Amino acid sequence: MALQPELPDDRAQWLATIADARAGASAAAQMFLWSQLPFAVAVVGLVAWLRPRFPRLTIIGGVFGVLGAFGHTVAGGWTLTQVVMADEPAHRDAYSQLIAAQEQSALIVPFLLIGVVGTVVGMLLLSIAHFRSHVHPRWVGPVLWVWLAVEFVGSGISPWAMYLSGLLLLAGCSGLAAGLLAARQDECRSFAVTD
Repeated sequence: MALQPELPDDRAQWLATIADARAGASAAAQMFLWSQLPFAVAVVGLVAWLRPRFPRLTIIGGVFGVLGAFGHTVAGGWTLTQVVMADEPAHRDAYSQLIAAQEQSALIVPFLLIGVVGTVVGMLLLSIAHFRSHVHPRWVGPVLWVWLAVEFVGSGISPWAMYLSGLLLLAGCSGLAAGLLAARQDECRSFAVTD
């Protein structure tokens, strides 16, 4: 999202802003869309890792997380259409009215809500399960809680929140990956000892 241009409130200027930042807007839309697949896979991996310790909490968090990825995939596809619309200056007035109508549409709004609510609730429940399971590193859960606050509250307060949010998510995901690798190595060592 760091490449995404800051969009004005006026939908008539929205497409012009996207057109001015063509490469950045296109790259941001593509990266956001494609990031949902590894996010969904990571959620399923977390569920598989943490389910033996907290099955209900983990499964509910996993369902919400995958739904969040699905909702964000729909939103990402919608964003790609806006990048395409921005290349048609002769039709921008009609397109801006279409975008405004889509934002209010009962066909689009549920997916936008599923993306946000699914991601927030899913990550919150999975990070709680991780923290309560006492697997290492223990700091991952609190880092993901701070990420949720910065991403979904702080981004409305400061433009710098987006960068901090990215760093927090990177730290949290790196910690989860390191913890999972360490757990797998311990399992391999114990398996080798029993042979």
